[in-house]
Amino acid sequence: MTEKLFTKNFTLLIFGAANLIVWEFYTKTGVIHVYTGSDWFSSHICRDTVCCYNPGHSFVTAWRHLGRQGRQTEYYGSVKRIDWHIGSLFECFIKLSYQRMQNQGGVFQTAKQDFLSSMRYISKEQTSISKMLLLTAFSRFFVMGIAIVGLPFLVRTVLGLNAKYYGAAESALAVATILGSIAAGAWAEKLKIHKLSVLLAFLGIFIIPAGIIFLLPVNAIIKYGVMIVSFCGMQAVISIFSIFAVSLIQQKTPNHLIGKVMAYTSTVTLCVQPIGQIVYGFLFDQFHSAVYFVLIPTGIIVCIIGLSAMSFFRNMEREQQQVSA
Repeated sequence: MTEKLFTKNFTLLIFGAANLIVWEFYTKTGVIHVYTGSDWFSSHICRDTVCCYNPGHSFVTAWRHLGRQGRQTEYYGSVKRIDWHIGSLFECFIKLSYQRMQNQGGVFQTAKQDFLSSMRYISKEQTSISKMLLLTAFSRFFVMGIAIVGLPFLVRTVLGLNAKYYGAAESALAVATILGSIAAGAWAEKLKIHKLSVLLAFLGIFIIPAGIIFLLPVNAIIKYGVMIVSFCGMQAVISIFSIFAVSLIQQKTPNHLIGKVMAYTSTVTLCVQPIGQIVYGFLFDQFHSAVYFVLIPTGIIVCIIGLSAMSFFRNMEREQQQVSA
């Protein structure tokens, strides 16, 4: 059961990361300038990509630019859709045992009972799940805030580089996500639970050099290179940690509660990410001329969180060994 759950998480994350590579490279570098259709989303994607060259470009200007570059590039957007459907196809092979549930009344009564039973389980019976959930949420808070808000700000505004550098940075992060997922699969048997705290500490260690480089009198390209290496390491580590964290939560959850507990996990992480983006958007705006005041303290905080969680992961590993015995 453990191997099956891990394989599902690993496979779906691989396909999601592949989607990200196609999306980021072909949009941020300007290879895809316009998607088919004339809806609001398509036109704004156009303005976000082509108009990196000239912010005054309109949708019509971008469309003409696409015609000059070659209309075949328009169809790269379909690659993402095909890849998404392939990932969905893999989900069709996930088999879950059917358990007939007793009728507990109406829809609202059933939802109430499900909510109370699952909350009781993660808050009283298995508190390690709630702690793991908080650690996952905190890590996503810092990583998503820095990666989604900080990366474009640092590349385009602070370093003053063009859209091609930003597109290359996004593609590099997507590749790092895939490599981290592959590493998680390769280390599934070797990586012990207590070493997850070391992963969190490394997450902070990778953030610190990205801040230190802005203290040194070097040119923009060197800063860009060091920053990309740091962000890629951060992205790879968070991929490994996320896969193992979700797998541990599933292992400790009974089959009839997996859907409910995983819904909490998804909800908490999804709610934390925009909060992190808002916070780091404010921080980068306030310290735009001294971004090291944002990056270095963030790395130190993440390192402290990782090291302080060492005893928690050791206890979790000890409990799992007792159950296995």
